[in-house]
Amino acid sequence: AGLEPDVVRVSVHRFCTHIMALHVPVLDRIGSPEWRRAAASRTADLLYAAYDAVYAFLTNHRPPYPPSTLVHTPQEIRTILDI
Repeated sequence: AGLEPDVVRVSVHRFCTHIMALHVPVLDRIGSPEWRRAAASRTADLLYAAYDAVYAFLTNHRPPYPPSTLVHTPQEIRTILDI
């Protein structure tokens, strides 16, 4: 058993919406530009890894979730996150 496809679709859509409007104010407070870039990069990597794990789960689930459940491919998320 799994979650209803509509519930999953809405949750994935919200996650993607937040990624597209991503701004992490705490990163602005990091004084060193090098550390700030590293923190931003690591944040993007972790967000991508989370989406990739969810995507893999949903595409490998039996019975499979409908393709409309997934808003973006992992590659599209990488592009959105600029990684």
